[in-house]
Amino acid sequence: MAEMMTNHLEDRAPRKRALLLAITVVATTIATVRKWQRATATASALADLTADQLRDVGLPQPSRPELAVKAGLVTNLISMR
Repeated sequence: MAEMMTNHLEDRAPRKRALLLAITVVATTIATVRKWQRATATASALADLTADQLRDVGLPQPSRPELAVKAGLVTNLISMR
């Protein structure tokens, strides 16, 4: 009888580990998605603020890339074809 009970418990151990692993994976995925949603919402809200509002909140104005094209560049590129 004791041998039968031991085998039964040994059979359940891998299932229990698999279930715990699945629960952990699902919980981690949910936490990751929620973190991404919060980050996206924050970035979207900050993008709508003016420079004065960002300064009021204590954040520097985000640096935006600038495209500087010299006056004759397009002409030079076209003539190279």
